[in-house]
Amino acid sequence: MEPLILTTPRLVLRPFEASDVDAVFAACQDPDIPRWTNVPSP
Repeated sequence: MEPLILTTPRLVLRPFEASDVDAVFAACQDPDIPRWTNVPSP
């Protein structure tokens, strides 16, 4: 099955890519991310 990409004027949802690593790491430094998800901390 081909990956599904959903696009609106303000948002693009697609599977993660290797180039997303730095942005995901930076986002996970926000204290609310582990508070509301299963992302491990520290």
